[in-house]
Amino acid sequence: MQVSTSLAAVLDSQTLLGELFYKQLFEDYPELRRYFSEIDMPRQRMMLTMALTIIAQVHDTPRRATVAYLRYLGTRHYDRAIPREAYDLWRRAMLATLAGLLGSDWTESLEADWNDAIDQTVKIMMEGYDQRFHV
Repeated sequence: MQVSTSLAAVLDSQTLLGELFYKQLFEDYPELRRYFSEIDMPRQRMMLTMALTIIAQVHDTPRRATVAYLRYLGTRHYDRAIPREAYDLWRRAMLATLAGLLGSDWTESLEADWNDAIDQTVKIMMEGYDQRFHV
């Protein structure tokens, strides 16, 4: 199983990925809850699905428009004072959520691929922290 096929399996399963993920994130890292205090969480859960789709796309074939969007998103996160360290906590919660949802389909190889995909995405977003991309 690959990143894109595992994401498709999760999204096709009719599970509430966003609810499960944010429950995991806030239980494991309650200090991150403050970054979501003014956020519309139903919308945020939907945005999470889009974010994972982008992560899978970046892993497969990064496109210029996607890279530009991620740089902009990084700038937005910088503007909201989200610390760089939060990304590793986000990753841990996401990997735990995916592992729980995929069960026996979750392998060391798939986990390594998701780690790589998230690394690539975060690296691009950090360019937004460093260079401040605006539209």
